[in-house]
Amino acid sequence: MDIIYLIFSQAIGVVLGILKSIVLPMILSVSDFGYWQIYLLYVGYLGVLAVGFNDGLLLKYGKYDYEDLLNKKLGANIFLFMIFQFLLTILLFIIIYFFIEESKRMLFILISINIPLVGLNGVFLALFQSTNQIKKYSYFSIIDKLLMIITIIVIVTLDYKSILFIIVVDIIARFVSVTLMFREFKSFFYKSENIFSVLNIKELFGNMKSGFYILISNLIAMLLIGYSLFLVERSMNLINYSIYSLGISTTNILLLFIAAVSVFIFPRLSRVPPYEINKKLINIEKMTLYSSILLINLYFFVHQIILVFLEKYSSLLEFLPFIFLSIIVQIKYNVLLVPYCKIIRKEKMIFKVNSLMLVFNIFFITISVTLLKSLLITSIFIFITFFLRNIFLEKFIMNINIHNKAYLFYYVLFLFSIYFTGNILCSLIVYSSVSITFLLWNSKKIKTLLKEI
Repeated sequence: MDIIYLIFSQAIGVVLGILKSIVLPMILSVSDFGYWQIYLLYVGYLGVLAVGFNDGLLLKYGKYDYEDLLNKKLGANIFLFMIFQFLLTILLFIIIYFFIEESKRMLFILISINIPLVGLNGVFLALFQSTNQIKKYSYFSIIDKLLMIITIIVIVTLDYKSILFIIVVDIIARFVSVTLMFREFKSFFYKSENIFSVLNIKELFGNMKSGFYILISNLIAMLLIGYSLFLVERSMNLINYSIYSLGISTTNILLLFIAAVSVFIFPRLSRVPPYEINKKLINIEKMTLYSSILLINLYFFVHQIILVFLEKYSSLLEFLPFIFLSIIVQIKYNVLLVPYCKIIRKEKMIFKVNSLMLVFNIFFITISVTLLKSLLITSIFIFITFFLRNIFLEKFIMNINIHNKAYLFYYVLFLFSIYFTGNILCSLIVYSSVSITFLLWNSKKIKTLLKEI
């Protein structure tokens, strides 16, 4: 039942993603959409300023139930964390006032207001996930999304095209969501204890320390695509950035479903007896293969949406297949590799592999963006980066058979159908006929796997 709630919540996220990625660029100018994407880019990295606190909570309390947490000193820890976030916000306000040019000052102030909101949002959702409260996790993760959906519908209806208004509503929606979650955990905060005790402060930093490697790993993972976004924004014009960021955000809609499954997998695996782990991993790996093969077919739908509704952005179709495959590759990483690393406490291995791939990424992306000015070559290197990351990580941590040849075959088949048939209908026929035949042939295995998982 929990997975149904997750799927529903992520479906809401997909609707919002479609509105952000398709409707907003339809009603906004290319430059205005570019500014909106810049706001989202920087807000997306504010979770780093939590300094691993929420990841530390997830690791520490991943096997506890909600009632068990009432006996912990979580309220004091979260309150100290909240003070820390507000101090960071004030510090950033000062830096913005003195060091950011006036034309960009308001944008960065609005971005900074999100610091405590993003931090607390991550903390509360981590607590829901760690205590296996998937229903509440799903409910609270869609509140801000619903408010933004309503806002975008109103904007379209009234033909009111204000970037400032959209950003302010985004902040208000996040504030409402955090306030409601705060009320859900209010029993943690009404205990008579010295919040600023040495023990509480040590525990705060202890949680940050335990989540630090996951934080850095997540940051590096974000930079594997984010670095190219920063570089395109700095090295190319706003039009190129708008087109490239639209390609990223359009395909990122798929990541919402991947994140939903990942949220569901970790608390389940953490409760599986050690002698059953390998069997579960084999089943999950097979399902990621079947899911990846099937989901690649969605590209053809995205292709037609862009041609019909976003013709002014049609140049992104030159490189979109590689960006789309980069998202598909992350299914195995997020659903299989990362949850298993957390369970066996090999977070440092995620950090090492991501660091290695970031060095590779920075070197080749810098060349493709600054010297070659090619978004196609940039996208190719992003795909290679994510594919190699999976290969390296599974080699170091996995002791089960991974079907890498099958993955590679369908990736190559997809790219061949796109770039060498010369027609999108032919591409659809070539890839879909092969992939769907394969899935139908294995339909009995898939049904069995779904029951076992």
